Formats: sequence, structure tokens, C-alpha cells
Amino acid sequence: MTATPHFLTQLGLDHEADLSAIRRAYAKKIKLIDPDLQPAEFQAMRETYECATSWVKWREAQAKAADRADQAKKAEETETLTLPTTAPATPPQVAHKAPQTEPAGPEQMAHAFHAFVEQLLVSGMPLPDAARCKSELEARLRKRDLIPLEAREMFERAAALYLAEGWKPGNDALFTAAIEVFLWSKSKNRLACFGPAGWRLNRAVMEWSILNRQYDEGHRRDIGLLKRMRDDAPPTGDELRFYGGVLANLMAQIGTVLPIVTNMGNKAPWLALPQQRTYAQAPRPTTLPREAYKAPSSRSWVLALCCLPICIALAINGLSHQNDYQLPRQQTSQPVINNATAPLPDYRKTLGFDDENNLRARLLSHMQFNTAQVSTGKLSSSGMYMAFIGSDGSLGEANVVQSSGTPQFDAAVIKAFHAAGPYPRGMGGRVQYLLLSPQDLR
Repeated sequence: MTATPHFLTQLGLDHEADLSAIRRAYAKKIKLIDPDLQPAEFQAMRETYECATSWVKWREAQAKAADRADQAKKAEETETLTLPTTAPATPPQVAHKAPQTEPAGPEQMAHAFHAFVEQLLVSGMPLPDAARCKSELEARLRKRDLIPLEAREMFERAAALYLAEGWKPGNDALFTAAIEVFLWSKSKNRLACFGPAGWRLNRAVMEWSILNRQYDEGHRRDIGLLKRMRDDAPPTGDELRFYGGVLANLMAQIGTVLPIVTNMGNKAPWLALPQQRTYAQAPRPTTLPREAYKAPSSRSWVLALCCLPICIALAINGLSHQNDYQLPRQQTSQPVINNATAPLPDYRKTLGFDDENNLRARLLSHMQFNTAQVSTGKLSSSGMYMAFIGSDGSLGEANVVQSSGTPQFDAAVIKAFHAAGPYPRGMGGRVQYLLLSPQDLR
């Protein structure tokens, strides 16, 4: 019995469905989804439809290839029977065909991938790097059992599920090699076909590419911390001082890929705040030793007496010219505005842009959204938004990580990210995450 792929199950079809049946089922499902209120469900249904159509086209191509092979085999048998025979007739030899084996299923491919990983991580040998993992993975895909496209897809699915389970020794090199061999960074639909694990792995691939896009001292320190955390040895005092606050920043920016490429079971000591770290220090004496009480030398007294007249002369000169720099005050009949009722200052003129709060203020000053469009119950609903700012201050990309429930507000935030640029160079070279809600505009 042939198992039905999950994307056909989501459309309510079996494994014998054709393209016309898939189109009809997709048309019924997509009418039940509002793309403005349910953008994630709309995108997931679209990806399911694309996976289903690709699979059916591949199945039809395989069937045509099998028909051509059968026709060629029958033609060869016909030519063999028509050849003249001069030798005495001999009893025909019955060829014993090898028993046909069923095509490998997901479980067999999962065992095959685990066997490949065990062979790659031979005990007693150093862990392989990304280049070796890539060459071994390409060699494994060229073997006979993975020539069919269906078998290769199940092998790729086994690799994705293995990496999505979390950290294991060698995962960092295997993850980098799988991205290059399976082209995960170039096609989002490949991972979307693997269900929730594929969606999570797709976000991890995006975060990993953003991290490796930065080539500066901060990037080298981030990679160094990830390598160090794979070792179970506790951190030293110098390491805590050097990597202080790095892990907390990485968890806020690339929290999905961290459990795949490093051992997050060792994160507790690395998250210690600087004021919580204590180091061995000599006891502080309650009284100073006798050698500390030294009377000032005569040379110090002479120098102080020489400087005293100069200081007095400078002070008198400053007082005499103080009135030269005072402008006459103009009398005005306008009343003084009370600070409590004064208009709010412009954020772009009064605030710096070197922390998250100032970036929030910069976005709010460029927001064009009317809160009257939002119901009272959704004013406090927050959404999470991500933006990558380049080292030159230009905006690389801006995405909605988690919707606020109001698509118009989400679109206004993304427009504000683009309108607020270019950004100061001090904010460049990293990913910014912000929580915003319509109530922030009030």
C-alpha cells in the first residue's frame, strides 16, 4: 500500500490524485482563507499546492520513463526470437529473476541517513568539517539506491528531521553542508514540504545566512562563542569577561538556529551577568599602612604657590569679561508656555539612535497609521518585527516575525522601517528585533 504524501492529505486527496483534482481541491481550500487576516495560512496553503503539483508531475514523468523502458525491453526480446539458429536445438534456459523488492520508504531512508551519519562520525576520529561533510554527502547521493527522485526526497527529509531534533556532535558542519548540497537557502518550498520541522529549519537557514553575512570583529567573536559552547568544560573568568552578553544577544537575534549548531545545554554559565561574576581578590585592609602616610615634599609646596597667582588672575579676567558675552533680553508680551502642556518634541531631533528605545522612537516618528481603524481589544496586541541594517546604514530587509493581528498595522511598520533610513552607522551590521503595538502610537 502506497503512503499518501502529507501535502495531498492537507488537500483532502489520496495518492492517485491528478493535476485537475489538485486544482479543484486547492480552489475550495483557498476560498476559506482570508489573505489579509490569515497571511501565514494563505502562504502555507500556496506552498502545499506547489508541492502537490510538483510531485504529480514528477510521478507522471517516472511513469513515462518506465513505459519507455518496457517498450525497449520488449523490442529486444522480439529481435532475439527472430534470429536464425544453426546450432542444434537446446532446451531453453529459464532465467531466474531476482525477487523484486519494494521501493524504500521513509523509515528505510531514515535508517540510511543515520547509518551515513554514524559512518561520518567514526569514534576516535576528529569531527569532520563542512568541506568533508559536503563531499561525503554528495558521494552518498550518487549511490544507486538514491538515484530515484522519490528516494532522494525521502533522504533529504530524513536529513531535515535529524537536524531539527537539536544539537548533536558534528551538527554544525553537517548543517552547513546540507544547506549547500540540498540548496535550502535558494528554495523555501523544499523545506516547506517537510511540515513544522521544515518550517523551523527554514527559519534557522535564514538566521544562519544572516549571521555569516557579517564579516567583522563581532562576527568572529560570535563564531568563537558557538565553538566554545560545544565543549562541556566550564568557562573561565577571562572567557566570561570576553564573551559577556554575547549569548543573550545571539538568543534574541538567531534563537532558532542556536540549538542546531551548538550545545545550548551549556548556556547557563554563559548567561551570567557581569555583576554576578566574582573573582578571587585579596582582602582589602581596613587601615592604611604606615608607609602610605607621606608628608608632601617642599617641591610640591613651591609649585602650588607659583600656580596660585596665575589662577587668581584668570578668575578676575573671566569675571571682567562676563558681561561681554551676554545678549540683551528682548521683552515679549507672549505668555510662557507651561512644560506640562508643551507639544511633544520631534524624535528625530532630540533622540540618539544607539539603542533599541531610540530605534523604536525613530520608527514611531515615521509611522503613518490611524489607530481609529483598530478595535479597542486589539490596541494592546503586539507584533514582533525584524530588520537587518547594513554596516553602511542601509536597510537590507524587514520582515514580520509575528503578526500583531492587524495587517494594516504590520504593513505600516514595514513601511516605517524603509522610510526611517538611512540609519546611523553605529546601528549597522546586525539584526534588530522590535515589539510594537498600535497602542504605542497614542
